Amino acid sequence: MLRWRAGTIKAPGEKLLRVRFAEEEGRIVNIAISGDFFMHPEDGIERLQDMLAGLPPDEKIIAENLKIFISGSTIELVGISAESIARVIATAQAMER
Repeated sequence: MLRWRAGTIKAPGEKLLRVRFAEEEGRIVNIAISGDFFMHPEDGIERLQDMLAGLPPDEKIIAENLKIFISGSTIELVGISAESIARVIATAQAMER
């Protein structure tokens, strides 16, 4: 069963971050990340969202995968961190249970 989740966070010293994602069978199947932050290059957000599809909405797993993905790419996060992305996804998933 497809379930939609949403969450917002503004970590200290960071910008506003919003996520909305669909979860099916314990996996992210569609995700949109938005907010007041910047990401370079501009197509980085789509690449990051594509990478998250298929992962479970677990904070530790998301954070580890984001760190690996970002360190192996040209993506630069400005105003947010990989940890905040992972945290908002996990919080949104937990709130909707």
